[in-house]
Amino acid sequence: MINNQTKTNGFMLSLVSLGFNTFAGLISGIIFLIIIYHLYYNHVKREDKITVVLCSHIYLTILIYSSMLISMNVRSILGDLYNQSFDSSWCIFSGYLAIVMLGMLYMTFVNQAFYRLIRIAYFQNGRF
Repeated sequence: MINNQTKTNGFMLSLVSLGFNTFAGLISGIIFLIIIYHLYYNHVKREDKITVVLCSHIYLTILIYSSMLISMNVRSILGDLYNQSFDSSWCIFSGYLAIVMLGMLYMTFVNQAFYRLIRIAYFQNGRF
């Protein structure tokens, strides 16, 4: 079975992960709000607006992903402290949802990279 040293290590890793995820969520939330404020109150050129919207999509995805990981870390810490088992359908679903959100985060990076590639190739090649 699981000994006390393994439980302590798991608890400490969950606490460190909770701290990092909270920090990432706060930073991405602040930056997302700054981007929304900038889009709403400042006049952004049309070609710059697409880049700003793509960046805001990345920060929104990071915010959602970090909040989901915070929820998973809190459940893990509660399980370590009170010996609770969260082996339910919601726990399994949130595990799958975390993988889907990570894939969505990667796709936002690919989307922005593809946009930048097309933008550079469009200006360098006259056929487009």
